Formats: sequence, C-alpha cells, structure tokens
Amino acid sequence: MSGTSSQLPDVTQPMTVVPRLVSTNAQTLWFALQSKPWASLAVVPGGAGETALEVANTLYDAGALVCGGPMRLLDARDITLATSASFILNMTSLVAAPGERRSGGMQRVVVVLSSVLDQPTGVPVTLAVDAVVLTITLGQTRLDAVRRTLATVGAGRVLGWIQVDG
Repeated sequence: MSGTSSQLPDVTQPMTVVPRLVSTNAQTLWFALQSKPWASLAVVPGGAGETALEVANTLYDAGALVCGGPMRLLDARDITLATSASFILNMTSLVAAPGERRSGGMQRVVVVLSSVLDQPTGVPVTLAVDAVVLTITLGQTRLDAVRRTLATVGAGRVLGWIQVDG
C-alpha cells in the first residue's frame, strides 16, 4: 500500500475558548483539585443526559490563570471507539511535551467528556487520565447514576465532585 501514512490523525485539537474573568470560586475550585498531582484531568457528568462543559471551561480558565501558561482543553464528548486510541495517544503526547508554564514541568490537559452512562466510549479516556472530576447537577443527577458512574470510571480515580445548578 503505497502512500499510507503511519502518522495518527490529530483528534486532540484544543477547543476554542473565549477568555473570561475567573471568579474567586473558580480559583478556589482549582486549588482544591491540587490535592493529588495530575497532568491530565477528565471532567465527567455524574448522570446521563448531563453536560460538564461549563465546569471544564471554568477549570481551564482558572488553570491557565494560575499556571501562567499553556493549558489544553480537549473535547472528547463525541469520542468513538475508532478515535479513542489516537485521542489518548495524542493527549498523552501533549502532557509529556515540555510545558511553558512559569513554574516549569509538564503541560496540563483538561478533557471534557459526555456521561459514560450515555457514551461508554469515553471510558478509555477516563482510564488514561491521571484524575477524574464528576459534575453533579442539582435536582437532576440521581444517586444511582452517580454510583454507576463511579463504578465505571473507578472511584479511586475521582478527586471529587462539583455541584452545578440545573
């Protein structure tokens, strides 16, 4: 097969994020997530049919402000089994690349996923990141859904949960 490329497609292009002011609450949330060292963090809805995009954006904004350098916000909400391996490979390459943060060290990556209850193809990404944060929507997220999500991603990998308004 001539002309075949051994290079994987880059499915980890950063999301376009509009810069915004970072609230004190967002900064507090960022520092709370520093209880365990991580370079890659998945933000996952605790229940089916929910979104974690706003929380991922907030963490990205706060992290970029606090770290003083490049962070990546990656969108894996529509990941498929066909794209998950190349996504994970590219994500880990980004994390391993030298960071340009003032504090030095590795670059950090925040990955936003769909609910693993809706889209189990995101599970390999949750297993490839260093840590996971769940979002819990007030008045919407059911306890049994949170338990299933924790069992699916591995409760020991979860740093905590973030409450969002429904």
